[in-house]
Amino acid sequence: MEKRQIALRLLAPELKKHENLVEQRGTTSAALAREIYLLGLPVYESTAQRADHPDIADGVNHA
Repeated sequence: MEKRQIALRLLAPELKKHENLVEQRGTTSAALAREIYLLGLPVYESTAQRADHPDIADGVNHA
C-alpha cells in the first residue's frame, strides 16, 4: 500500500468532520482550513515556546 493511501485512510474521520463543518457553515474547504490554521497558530507557538523553555513548561520559576 502506498504511503499516500495509508495517510488518506488515517485522515478519513478528520476529513469527514471537516466536510461536515464546511457544509454546516456554508463556506469553502479552503476558508475553513485557513480559519482552523489561524486559530491553532497561537496554541502551536505557545507549545513551541514551552518546549524551548522547560521552566515555563513545568510552571516553576527557576530564577
